[in-house]
Amino acid sequence: MSLAKYKQKRNFSETTEPVAGKRVKGSHAFVVQRHHATRLHYDFRLEINGVLKSWAVPKGPSMNPADKRLAMAVEDHPYDYKDFEGTIPAGNYGAGTVYIWDKGTFELMNPGKDDFDKEALKELDKGDLKIVLKGKKLKGEFAVVKMKTADANAWLLIKHKDKYAVEEYNSEDYTPESVKQRGLKEKETARSASKNRPVRGLANEPDVDPLQAIKKRYKPMLATQAVAPFDDPGWLFEAALGGQRTIAAVQEHQVSLYDETGKSCLKKFPAIAAAVEKISHNVVMDGEIILLDKQHGVRDQNNPVYLIFDLLHLDGHDLQQMPLLERKQLLEALLEQYSGKPLLFSPYTQKNGKALFEKAAQQQWPGIIARKASSRYEEGKRSKNWLEIKR
Repeated sequence: MSLAKYKQKRNFSETTEPVAGKRVKGSHAFVVQRHHATRLHYDFRLEINGVLKSWAVPKGPSMNPADKRLAMAVEDHPYDYKDFEGTIPAGNYGAGTVYIWDKGTFELMNPGKDDFDKEALKELDKGDLKIVLKGKKLKGEFAVVKMKTADANAWLLIKHKDKYAVEEYNSEDYTPESVKQRGLKEKETARSASKNRPVRGLANEPDVDPLQAIKKRYKPMLATQAVAPFDDPGWLFEAALGGQRTIAAVQEHQVSLYDETGKSCLKKFPAIAAAVEKISHNVVMDGEIILLDKQHGVRDQNNPVYLIFDLLHLDGHDLQQMPLLERKQLLEALLEQYSGKPLLFSPYTQKNGKALFEKAAQQQWPGIIARKASSRYEEGKRSKNWLEIKR
């Protein structure tokens, strides 16, 4: 496997990161490195075919099967990187503190007729790698599943239900306090240095300028009125709660919040703006701010909720041409890190529009929205791929 992209991003005269490395025959290694760089994340690496296949996991691995952790695929790393721990100097790519959070060996859950590497690569190509981890913290069966979003290199890291599974898990609870403090200190140093010196490369080269994507004023896609509810496995159905349509964007914690006319909502909804500001990715999201009273089961006028149903941009990648269902899956994984009010993922049901419409009548919602699962985001257009069905 080529390590050209890895080498291109690093200045080895300044960083002690390994240039290469040759695997040891026998068992296959895995490592999880807590990387306190511009954004805190965990790097999950599996030794396959002589290199470390790598994913950046923003919230860290979990031993809870209910947690579907977003994992962004990055470039291959050399085998010797599994032992790297320390500080990447300020001004360099990935500047910050690297801590070996867990390490061990892994096996394939379903070994085939070919040798280990060939079978592992087959599963990676299919986008569904099933493994058994033998670490100090991570144990048992896991799956690394591609979300069919090649442009964003988005995967999910999921714990299987087995004897090691737990109901609650937070990776940070298993990180020494001294490591956390050192990471915070190095992050500040790196931030200061980055103002005067460009960082080498990107972990995942964007297809658009992230800053321009955030500065742009997106015009929401609009729904066409429909007469009656229907059932269809190719459609997604959500509640229509009569809120204010709002686009939210954040880039390096700089927030834009505006309505469908492009008017800023930052002063009107400061709590929502503050919550969006905490998102550590560069994103553009579409949703509605709900201002219903307590009688309708949401929030009162003083505590608005941002119900988010679409993701248009992620870390330099324009997602508007991605099928809606895949955008929603990616959005749900992203918002898992920031779960709780006032930011909420808008739940949906697939196929059963009539049942949801009946629920809308019971709950006194204004109606429901039907969206074609395969639809692209048609910015600023009223489309028949999105339908509004009022009571």
